[in-house]
Amino acid sequence: MQIRMLTLLLFLQSFVACQQNQDEALSLAANIVLQSSITSHQVPEKIPPSAKSIIFKSSDGGQTWEDISAGLPKNLGVNRVFVGDSEVFLTAEKVLYHSRNAAAVPIWENEAFLNVEISDMFSGRNGPYISSHRNGFFKEIPGTGVLIPMHDALKDKTVRAILETPDGTLFVGCESGLYKSTDAGKNWKQVFAEVGINSLVEADGVLISGTYQGLMRSTDGGEHWDWVLTELLTGCFASQATARAVFRPSSRAAQGFGG
Repeated sequence: MQIRMLTLLLFLQSFVACQQNQDEALSLAANIVLQSSITSHQVPEKIPPSAKSIIFKSSDGGQTWEDISAGLPKNLGVNRVFVGDSEVFLTAEKVLYHSRNAAAVPIWENEAFLNVEISDMFSGRNGPYISSHRNGFFKEIPGTGVLIPMHDALKDKTVRAILETPDGTLFVGCESGLYKSTDAGKNWKQVFAEVGINSLVEADGVLISGTYQGLMRSTDGGEHWDWVLTELLTGCFASQATARAVFRPSSRAAQGFGG
């Protein structure tokens, strides 16, 4: 009988201890939930502010403008804007933003880059070329967001100007002169070495190059270059209008361009 009573008491003690442990666990869980609830009210989730007044779009020739900055980081400092047939690119220091829906409200995507500062963008047949002065230049594999270097075989990486002609020939202007490639950058030939190049354009089969000493012209696919404007100029930048104006060596219209 004493043994049975002892067993019952031990069971009761075990039951009471178990009940106390359960009560303590429930109380602790309630406290955790309450603290979590209080914390969530005290520290609300932060929503990134919507960017404003960074980039605007006009669909009526500039009469009205629409702010299309939403989705970009606030206070983003844009260096360059490139607009293609259906896409928009923005560069900001070492970051490239891209939207593939230029016709509607853009949805901005942060493109991966190679941790080098972006200095300029130039139009190509299948999308833009992106230059980084002293680091060469890059091109996106269409539709992938992957940027590949185009300068591996290029002797001078100080790229200031890029031109892709309708037949796919690439010209790159650098501080050491002008380089030409007919195989998408696999091999390069230096076609001018007298002075650094800062701009390149093509119009009606004529190539015009702007330099810090004036304008040059080529009518044989960039193999040979002739000076066409050098008087009183310390820096000259080529444009489509310039190219058409200096199509003929005797044209005086070229005197109105450059600067």
